[in-house]
Amino acid sequence: MEESAILNSVKSYLSGLHSITNGIKRVQQMYDPVTAFKFNLFNFWYPQENKISEILAFFLDPAQAHGQGDVFLKIFIEQLRIDGFNYNTTHVIVKCEHGSDNQRRIDILLSFNNDEFGIAIENKLWAPDQGEQLFDYSEFLNKKFKKNHILLYLTPDGREPSEKSISKEHYGLHKNEGRIRTIGYTDNIIGMVQEWAMVCRAERVRNFLYDLEQYFKQLFLGETFMNQSEIIAEFAQSNVNNIEAAFATHRAFDTIKLKLADKFMERLVVKLRQKFNSDSWSTNKIEGHRINVEVSHINWPCKTIAGVLDYDNDRTHFGVKTSSKKCRELFGFIKEHNSGNENNNAYWLKLTHPYNSWDDNWEGIKRIYTLDEDALMYMVEGVEKLASLINEYFNQNPDFC
Repeated sequence: MEESAILNSVKSYLSGLHSITNGIKRVQQMYDPVTAFKFNLFNFWYPQENKISEILAFFLDPAQAHGQGDVFLKIFIEQLRIDGFNYNTTHVIVKCEHGSDNQRRIDILLSFNNDEFGIAIENKLWAPDQGEQLFDYSEFLNKKFKKNHILLYLTPDGREPSEKSISKEHYGLHKNEGRIRTIGYTDNIIGMVQEWAMVCRAERVRNFLYDLEQYFKQLFLGETFMNQSEIIAEFAQSNVNNIEAAFATHRAFDTIKLKLADKFMERLVVKLRQKFNSDSWSTNKIEGHRINVEVSHINWPCKTIAGVLDYDNDRTHFGVKTSSKKCRELFGFIKEHNSGNENNNAYWLKLTHPYNSWDDNWEGIKRIYTLDEDALMYMVEGVEKLASLINEYFNQNPDFC
């Protein structure tokens, strides 16, 4: 098909798609008073990675206040087919951020029968893999549980860890011996939370679990009212021209998002330069990323920068980076005063919804497209707070480098 014909096909396809989505909106408005489909308690606070780990650990712990004993833990073990080991679900200690070697912390650790058997969970939602992270965890678990353990690498889609975290050789060895496994929210956790809700006898807890399930579906599956994705898929398959137009639209969408991000970054840089307006400040956008704007000061040592960062092209965060070997001291100070997360590479604080994953939801894309003033000011104020904390730390620690 010639280029002009493809363009006409895309225009026709998008016109029809617009009519369908408008129809879905009208139905949603009609039923919203009785369904309140969009209502979800998690939308009030958008839990970050550590908080989601705390929630999962809470339900895996038979001693916690959910009142259901080891019911949730047994479902977890059965669904993931963790077998071949002797363990008692009534003799388990569940901890978050469990300290390990090399100053690392395991997101969730379950220890059965006084360390006879262990289940460790590394919850990788948005943070990048750290150097040798899973290798170090495996070494620590081998010593603690004498190889009688399993390490679960939990990601949105069940992907394998990077070679930065553990070499292919070591990963293959641990995987073949059943001591490391990848699991995903889409394939494992969502269904497990759904079953937790179904068997839960406490109504208050059950409602919380239903909201958690729905939150995960919206976050990782993009589920919308009336299963909008299924309706759109049926429309795309209705004829060959629609399939071609849908394919062409899909192929172009990454380019569309990059162009949206570039325009938004230009406006964000203007706003930041208005705030950091002396010659001692430098504000720049980084080309080739979705949203990545850095601010630095002439007196900040060791190439220290703050900004709205997305180095891995996965999620947008407020971030701080530095080349100093004392980076953890700076990052720890900022975390203490601003929450967030930190490792040997960076400090980061997840942006609130819809900005953190703006390119994966319509509300976020719409605000980036319209250069939403609230979005711009939210990011400017977040960077301003980071800059203030960095200045405060350097004033207290003039020999940082």
